[in-house]
Amino acid sequence: MPVPDASLKPFRPGARLAAGFCLDSAIATTRAFDQDLVTCVVVLGMVAANVAADRRAFAGPQPDTTPFAALNRAPVSVYRLARNLGLPYETARRHTARLVKLGVCVREDAGLTIAPEALFRAAASDVTQEVWHAAVGVHADLRALGLHVPDYPADVSSDEQRRVARLANTFFLASLRIVVEATASDLISALIFLGVHRANRAGLKASDANISGSGRPDDQRTPVSVYKLAKVLRLPYETTRRHAAILVSEGLCERNDAGGLIVPAAVLDAPGMVAALTEAWGLLVDFITAAFGPVPELTATA
Repeated sequence: MPVPDASLKPFRPGARLAAGFCLDSAIATTRAFDQDLVTCVVVLGMVAANVAADRRAFAGPQPDTTPFAALNRAPVSVYRLARNLGLPYETARRHTARLVKLGVCVREDAGLTIAPEALFRAAASDVTQEVWHAAVGVHADLRALGLHVPDYPADVSSDEQRRVARLANTFFLASLRIVVEATASDLISALIFLGVHRANRAGLKASDANISGSGRPDDQRTPVSVYKLAKVLRLPYETTRRHAAILVSEGLCERNDAGGLIVPAAVLDAPGMVAALTEAWGLLVDFITAAFGPVPELTATA
């Protein structure tokens, strides 16, 4: 299979890897903190906002692994957090109030900050481990596509894994913004769209996909029920059903006779979605480069 060039033209397998890694990163947080997906996205948004100004959090690859507790953390207001995530203010306020009650974040005069002790307990360590293994999985998939991705040390420190997890968080939030804009929807609908898209590819390996085509024909996509989608995404069933219905009404998803959902190929081939796929692939390239080092096929001058 030919590899993509430095122009970052639409590269379907890479874009699918980006979508899958985006969702896997968020779902890992739901399992570790035992909260619904939207609450965990608020956690991720707060972490990113708190350390955004401290470049030590993201320096790479591997020169600086400053622990989170040592980073300069700037509080973020509920209003700013809602704006950053594309959430209604009241929704963001409700979820942050829950997080304060759980001790995951603390409220200060200037806003909210993640409690360092919350990120160093076992649950947060589990998130870091899961995100690291997901990143290693993307590394392996890119090699399966024929790219010469740099090796990483066999014994990676916990601080280095945390650094990569921070990079993954930045990647996730930027990718989510792309999906929100491409679907002209809100954060929850965008997450559900990603969930349907990933479920449709069940059993499909990155190396099995076409570079320029849209992948499986509609009748070969694996439909997913609203019930299963809600369970995987850890969202209330009624919330999932309501947003899935919006996606169907706007033509972004279709239902089969049994009620299963798919994202049709025509949606993925629309110009706006192709542009989103290209942008998502570029974000994944940036993440891999920061996490593991430059990939010659992707960084050579066109």
